[in-house]
Amino acid sequence: MNTKKIQREKVNSPLEPYRFTKRIGSTVFKVNVSFKQDAKETMDEKIMRLMRNDVQLGKVV
Repeated sequence: MNTKKIQREKVNSPLEPYRFTKRIGSTVFKVNVSFKQDAKETMDEKIMRLMRNDVQLGKVV
């Protein structure tokens, strides 16, 4: 997988999503990241939960 530098766009409001573009090969992805202000788990907890679920479902070798 060929990954290039991530270009970030400045966002003025904390309620607006965090935006960046990512080029993989000849495809450019525009990504918006946002979080609920009243979320019940942190980003780290969510990532760990998603990884645990993938392992339990046999999606990870």
